[in-house]
Amino acid sequence: MRVPFRTTWGPIAITVDGRSINAVQLSRLGDGWQVEAATTVRRATSTGPLGRADIDRLSGVLERKGFQGNRVVLSVANDQLLTAVLDLPPLSSGAPLDQIACGELAAAHKCMPDELTATYWEIPQPNPNTDATRVMAVGCRNNHTNTVLDLFEAARFSVLAIDTQACAIARALRTLTKERDALTVALDIEWMDATLFMVCGENIVFERRFVDSGLCRLHSNLVEQIDLDGDVADYLLTEAGLCDAQGDRTQEALRNAVREQIDSYVQRLSSELRLTLTYVLQEHGQRGMDELLILGEGAAIPDLAEDLGESCGLPATVVTPLQLGRCRQTLIRECQSPVLTQTFGLAQYPTGGRR
Repeated sequence: MRVPFRTTWGPIAITVDGRSINAVQLSRLGDGWQVEAATTVRRATSTGPLGRADIDRLSGVLERKGFQGNRVVLSVANDQLLTAVLDLPPLSSGAPLDQIACGELAAAHKCMPDELTATYWEIPQPNPNTDATRVMAVGCRNNHTNTVLDLFEAARFSVLAIDTQACAIARALRTLTKERDALTVALDIEWMDATLFMVCGENIVFERRFVDSGLCRLHSNLVEQIDLDGDVADYLLTEAGLCDAQGDRTQEALRNAVREQIDSYVQRLSSELRLTLTYVLQEHGQRGMDELLILGEGAAIPDLAEDLGESCGLPATVVTPLQLGRCRQTLIRECQSPVLTQTFGLAQYPTGGRR
């Protein structure tokens, strides 16, 4: 890696989503952000944890794509994140809330507090008749974080922090949500799974992971049931999606078969969304919901956002880094991808100084 020559460039944010590793590096531009470097690296396999081969390949790509320095910020993998909504003593009580939150989070996930690194943030209390402090607590087992740290440090990266996807998404979306009183629904459709986040102002107040609802399930159905090559399935998902079929009869038949699979996937995901939104409205109904923001690899499927929004009764928007900041002219294509939206937020991790 080259020695950084621009002191205003922040750390390299790195996120992993099954078959892809995403990286974004930002600089400050007034009160906003500019994307200085961005890339997506396809992994050799879409299953299993990161390995040294993944990191070595990533290092080479970062060098060629113009990333600066070796400081990185990482995110916790969805399947390694521990979460819980807790009611803690009032802030005014003087109680050691950090210790209490870590202890209750550990108990909820059947482990010892000293096995975790945990944090929390305050969220709205739906019960007006209590003085308890409601918080979202998140954590990760130390054995996992140590494994990830060792992997990156062995490749001569300097890891500044390991953050949560929820915090990264809240940062990415705050220019859209910080002035809103209503709840904003954010749906991150990644390769392995999909995750729903409820955003209130600049904070995540609710999170639910939909296991086995990621794009890989839809992709597998296209490959196995329609007998498509994996690359052809990728092309049809990103280029055709739910758009009306056009072309000769063979093309129309193929696109119609793809559309049927996507329709089925959207119906399953919509059902999960509606059930979850009904529950959230019971907890935070006084705020209402104003919009569905969709990001991640699945958001790139044409017309998928519109169909999900109609199913949930909310206007839907696909969110990309280009909508949230500025970028170099050479990076417009990368910044038009919703795959990098979460990584864009992770790259804003506060590391001191102007950040």
